[in-house]
Amino acid sequence: MSCAASVGGFDSSTSATYLLPALAAAFLGTAAIVPGEFNPLGTFVAIYFLATGIVGLELLGASGWVSDVFYGGGLVLAVVIATITRRGSLRA
Repeated sequence: MSCAASVGGFDSSTSATYLLPALAAAFLGTAAIVPGEFNPLGTFVAIYFLATGIVGLELLGASGWVSDVFYGGGLVLAVVIATITRRGSLRA
């Protein structure tokens, strides 16, 4: 039994804070190297892009909520790129 379970220190609401960055990196990674496919190299490039973007915004003095907006924008960008790529491949 882990220490957190025995003390009762687990909070189930914290897992939602890790979901948006993971989804943004995974789906933005599908648009990075091989469009339309999940791939490790694309995910790595997406993680680098998202992390440097957020650190840069925080260094410029942006508030804490900016990271959620940046992750959400990255996720929307990934969906838009995937949609455009999918429409282009269906016509051919």
